Order: sequence, then structure tokens, then C-alpha cells
Amino acid sequence: MLNDGDEVPAWLREGDYEFVYHPVSTAALLRCSEDYTTMAAISRASGVNQRQLSHYANGLKKPRAQQRKRIVAGLHKIGQQLMSVE
Repeated sequence: MLNDGDEVPAWLREGDYEFVYHPVSTAALLRCSEDYTTMAAISRASGVNQRQLSHYANGLKKPRAQQRKRIVAGLHKIGQQLMSVE
């Protein structure tokens, strides 16, 4: 944008922003998580059966809101454990 002579807002020019990624579907969330952890680990952390997670990840089934919350909480638990490593 700068090279083209466009006006760039100060917040953008100074990097005063962050990206927050919100996968729309549980399938997308689980597929993105596979780069960092396994279905087995997500299953242990969330208490959701691994086979059921696989169904969600492949789009064969869609979890209810409460089940999705358990999955997200499990992913947060894994993330917190990784962040505590020194």
C-alpha cells in the first residue's frame, strides 16, 4: 500500500493490531489443531471419545454446543500445558 502511495492508517502502519482466528466449524477447528496435537491427546484433554472426534473432524457428525465447548476447553488445556514448559 505504501509503495502505491495509498494512505495507511497509523494503527496498521505501526502494527497495532492482532489477528484472531475463529474456525467456523468444529471440523475446521479439529483439522487445524492436528498440526499441533493428536486426536488422542484432544480426546484425553476434553473427555470426548476419539472416534467421536474423528466423526466431527471428518464432518460426518456435528457436535452439540456443549460438546463443542468441551473440545475447545480440551484444546485450551493442551495449549496451557504447552505454554507452561520452560
